[in-house]
This record gives sequence, structure tokens and C-alpha cells, in this order.
Amino acid sequence: SVDPKDGSVALSLVAEAGEWEDPKAAWFLQEKINGTLAFALDGELHERFPDSKGKPVSLVLATVDPVPERYGWLVKRIQGIAEKEGVPLTVQRIPLHQAA
Repeated sequence: SVDPKDGSVALSLVAEAGEWEDPKAAWFLQEKINGTLAFALDGELHERFPDSKGKPVSLVLATVDPVPERYGWLVKRIQGIAEKEGVPLTVQRIPLHQAA
């Protein structure tokens, strides 16, 4: 999404209801974030959306369920990496009825 006030771009990734319970949840999370971060950093974002050039970009992990404690370390680690790349990652809870 694009903030109409400043033009900043937020790229959203969704963790749907029950997704954290999958045995491969950590792998899925890393794949989603790596793909979206690469999209933001390798120029594809700006190729597809030229108006995004020069605008701040962030990632939003929108999750129906809370991030389980066992994955908290992974989310924090990924947040640190994304921040170093200049693309901060935030986690946002979304109610189940808004996820569909």
C-alpha cells in the first residue's frame, strides 16, 4: 500500500489463521520475507511501480494469530536484517474477519 501523505510504500505479507502451527512455519516465513525483501531491494518494485522511486519502503507482517513465542527470536532476527537493509519490518495483528 502507499501512504497518501508521504508516498511511502508498505509491502504486506500475510500469515493466515493457523499458519504458525504448520511444522514448516519458520521456513514459510523466511521465504515470504526473503521474496518480498528482494522485490523491494533488487529494483523490481521500482520497475513495476515507478512512482515508488525515492520513497521509503517497509514490510508489514500481518498476522491473524499472535506470533508464537517459539518464533519470536526469528521475527526479531529478520527485523534486524531488514532494518540494516533499510526496509524495516513491523508485525501487525489483524482480526480474522479482515484477513479474508
